[in-house]
Amino acid sequence: MKNGGLTVEGVGALLREHDGNMAAVARHYGVTRQAVSQFCASRETLKAIFAECREAMKDTAESSLHRKVREGESWAVCFYLKCQAKDRGYVERTELTGPDGAPLVVPYIEVARPEKIGPIGPIGPIRPTSPVEAAPEVKPDATARGSQT
Repeated sequence: MKNGGLTVEGVGALLREHDGNMAAVARHYGVTRQAVSQFCASRETLKAIFAECREAMKDTAESSLHRKVREGESWAVCFYLKCQAKDRGYVERTELTGPDGAPLVVPYIEVARPEKIGPIGPIGPIRPTSPVEAAPEVKPDATARGSQT
């Protein structure tokens, strides 16, 4: 079968069983993850199931994090505060200073840039500086274009 036997019912059930993991669904059917993704993207029912699975997994992750915070796991407390307590000043920031805490001094260097040079000269049309330097106007030859007169 072209789509590896994918069905809305089967894919939906497997998405729920594997918490929205499309690669696991693909392995079950022997198809690529991209095939499952495209199959789901073209069906509203499966898009809704996938979104539901992702939201459920977020809830599970939040519950696990909250449990570890209550258990006093320092990494969990730190992560939670950095993400959820910014209004209380728990933010990561880096301060840059000069030697011994002095203000950071950044020198300003002005560099003169030459004109940008393209593969055969300055970028843009090349304009002669005087009429003497101008090339004579060349009129197209009708025979050069393949027409015969």
